[in-house]
Amino acid sequence: MANVKKFDVPLSRATTSSLEALKAVSLGYKTLHEKGSVAALPFFQHAVELDPNFATGYVALGKMHSNAGQVESAKESFTKAYSLREHTSEREKFDIDSMYFEHVTGDLEDTTRVFREWLASYPRDPTALGNLGLIYIRKGQYEQAAELARESIQQDPNDVIGYINLEWVLIALNHFPESRRTIQDAFDRRLEAEQLHFHLYLLAFLASDEKGMAEQVTWAEGKPEILPRFLTREAAVVAYSGHLQKARELMQQAVESAERAGNKESAANRRLDGALREAAFGNLADARQAALTALEEPTLGKNALGVGTLALALTGDNPHSETLLDGLAARFPQDTLVQSVLLPTVRAQIELARKNPERSIELLRITSPYELTNSSLNGCLFPAYVRGQAYLAAKQGGPAAAEFQKIIDHRGLVGACETGALAHLGIARAFILQGDAAEARTAYKDFLTLWQDADAGIPVLIEAKSEYAELK
Repeated sequence: MANVKKFDVPLSRATTSSLEALKAVSLGYKTLHEKGSVAALPFFQHAVELDPNFATGYVALGKMHSNAGQVESAKESFTKAYSLREHTSEREKFDIDSMYFEHVTGDLEDTTRVFREWLASYPRDPTALGNLGLIYIRKGQYEQAAELARESIQQDPNDVIGYINLEWVLIALNHFPESRRTIQDAFDRRLEAEQLHFHLYLLAFLASDEKGMAEQVTWAEGKPEILPRFLTREAAVVAYSGHLQKARELMQQAVESAERAGNKESAANRRLDGALREAAFGNLADARQAALTALEEPTLGKNALGVGTLALALTGDNPHSETLLDGLAARFPQDTLVQSVLLPTVRAQIELARKNPERSIELLRITSPYELTNSSLNGCLFPAYVRGQAYLAAKQGGPAAAEFQKIIDHRGLVGACETGALAHLGIARAFILQGDAAEARTAYKDFLTLWQDADAGIPVLIEAKSEYAELK
C-alpha cells in the first residue's frame, strides 16, 4: 500500500516525449504542494535530465530555483522553457510566458496580462490564481493578493502554496493572528514547506517571542539547503536591536553554509545584505569593501546587484554606484521593479550624497506605485527611507516624519530590516526640524530603548546619543 500511495499520482498535463519525465514532473508537483520547493526540486531536475526538450520541466525547475533565491539559475530555466514553447499546449504556453515575463524581462504589467488571459481561458486554474497573487505581492498590492490567495485555497485546500501566499500577505498587512491561523491550517492538513517556518520565525520576532524563534531555528538545523537563509534572518533580528557583532558572526556562518552547499550566488547575497546593513548603520569603510568584494560574483541577480549598489551609494562611492546602475539599466530595460524602484532609489541616494535633496525627492516620485514591494532592495521600503532622509536634508520635517512613519506602520512587511529600527531615529530628527522637542525626545527614547544593549561603537548610535543629549 505504501508503494501504491507513493506512485498513484495523476499525471500532469504537459508535452513531452518521455513518460518517465512526465511522471517525474507529476511527482514533483505532488511533493511541492505537500512539502514545498526544496523537497520537490530533485524531481524536476530529473525530469529535464530524462527529456532535455521538456519545456514544462524547465518551468517547474525555474520556479524551484526562484523559491530558493537562485535568481540566475531560475532565469536560465525559464529562458530555456521559452525557447521550447512552440511545441506545447495553450495552458503550458500561459505558464511559460508568465514566468518568462516575470523572471527574465521583469515586466510585471505584461505578466499580469498573461495571467488574466490564462484565467479567462481557465477560470478555476489554481496555478494562475496563485501566481497572479504573487505578482500583486511583487507590486505591493496586498489586498488584491489576499483575495486571490483565499480563492486559490478554496479551489485546492490541500495545496500548501495557497497557504504560503495567504499567510505572507496577512503578515504584510499586519494581520498577525490570522497569519498564524493560516499556517496552522496548513499544518493541520499535514502540509509542509520551508516558507511556513520562515514566517513563523518572523511572527515570533514581531511578537518578541524568543521561545518561538528558537523553535524555528531548531527546525532549520541539519537542513543545509535552508540553513543559510535562516541564519540571514537571525542576523537581521539581532542587528535590529543593535547587536551588530553578533549579526556579523551569524552572517559569516550563513556565507560559509552557502559555500559548503556549493551556492556561490547565495553566499554573495548574504555578504551584500551584511554590507547594506553596515552602510546604513554608518560603518562606511567596512561596508564599501564588503560590497565591492561580493559584487565580483558573476551570477548575482538584479536584487542582489541593487542591494550592493545601494550599499555603495550609502558609503558615498558614487563612481562605482553609477557604473553599476548603468549596467542594470541596460540589462533590464523592461523590468518594472528595476526601472521604477531600484534605479530611482539608488540614484536618489547618490543625489542626497551630493547635497541635492530636491533632486532626490523628484527622482523618487516614480517609485510610489510599487514602493511597498517585497521583491526589490530586500523589501525594506528603502524608497520611503531615502525619501525621508532627503526631506530631512531639505529641512522639511513634516514630510520626513510621514515617510519614516510609513516604515513603522508597515511593521510586518519591514520585519527586521535595518530601516525599521532607523525609522525611529529619522522621526526624532524630523520632530526637531518641526520644533517639537517633546515628541523628538519620545522618538529618541524609542530608538535608544530598542538599542539599549547595542554594541557601543556603532556610528549611528553615537550620533543618536549625542543628539538626544542636546535635547535634555
